[in-house]
Amino acid sequence: MKNYPFILVILLLTSCSHLGDLVDKEKSDSYFISSSGQLSYSQNGNWFELGSYKMDADPKTFKVLSTEIGEDKAFVFYLGIKQKEVDRNSFYMDKGIPKDKFSAYLLSDHLMKKIEGSDPKTFEYLAIDTLNHSWARDKNSYYLNVAKLKVDRNTFRFLNKQFSEDKDSVYANSEDGEFKSFLLNDGKMKTLNSKYIIDQKAIYYVETSPKIKVLSTPFNPLQKVRFMNEDVLCGDDQVIFYGKAFKYKTVDVNSFQLYFPKDKFSLYAKDKNNVYYDGDIVAQAEVNTYVPLKFGFGKDAKNVYYKTNLLKGVDSKSFKEIETNGAVNGKKYTAVFGDKSGHRFDWDGNKI
Repeated sequence: MKNYPFILVILLLTSCSHLGDLVDKEKSDSYFISSSGQLSYSQNGNWFELGSYKMDADPKTFKVLSTEIGEDKAFVFYLGIKQKEVDRNSFYMDKGIPKDKFSAYLLSDHLMKKIEGSDPKTFEYLAIDTLNHSWARDKNSYYLNVAKLKVDRNTFRFLNKQFSEDKDSVYANSEDGEFKSFLLNDGKMKTLNSKYIIDQKAIYYVETSPKIKVLSTPFNPLQKVRFMNEDVLCGDDQVIFYGKAFKYKTVDVNSFQLYFPKDKFSLYAKDKNNVYYDGDIVAQAEVNTYVPLKFGFGKDAKNVYYKTNLLKGVDSKSFKEIETNGAVNGKKYTAVFGDKSGHRFDWDGNKI
């Protein structure tokens, strides 16, 4: 019998032999040099799946600067590819940012792209964006997704991760880089939390889908505020739900709560009188026995619901998620819910 596992181990152990040895194993596991002096780049040494790239570099002067970047006497290399527009003699890395005397650079695909108009000595990414380095600044400008913004550099500041201001305007931005002025700045805007700001007239929230839109809701700034999470809050006599006033004036503000406040999109809620899903009443649900499930499904002691709809004839006691990334009758589903009687529903509430 053929010993495939043994052969696989041998292949893995010898997988980089044709590439040679690592140039500098302390700095990168991707740059290699062969016994003949041929330099190659193979991401993480995984040539079998990701391939390898023979470099046009001088082996005598080549050195590794970081996992992805190296240089020889004439050029800078990124992912093994010669970067002809980068000035080799003045090139340096500053807190992970590639720079030369002319510009700061963005690492993109297989190229270092010049960040137009940037001052390399002062260009830096900002801690307000820990996800993808979309915010940056230098001594002259602020940048969003490396596009220079038309704001006043000296007075520009962040109110929270969705709003900012300068001496002239209040601005809103989305996580995918949209940025716009929506209000003249009268100097009275205050930060409520990471998503909301407030002035003397209203509370403001950025809705980002399908396009950026600033929602404004009248709100008394003197009232006490109770935060359910960063998107939902309660005042003295109103609930603000994802930037909008709660549609039911009868909502009991004091007992209002989210079932899953830590979820990014927490749509299940209740007060002492009603259960709500995405701001709408689940009409027949019993508040004291209702249990939220997932994807809009929920149940109480007697019934099962999809969002606000009653699923007639479904057994509440046995209803649960029975498949995750499973299949029914040969068709794949993200999730399948069902009861002991054979009722089955996909994650969109469709009967299957």
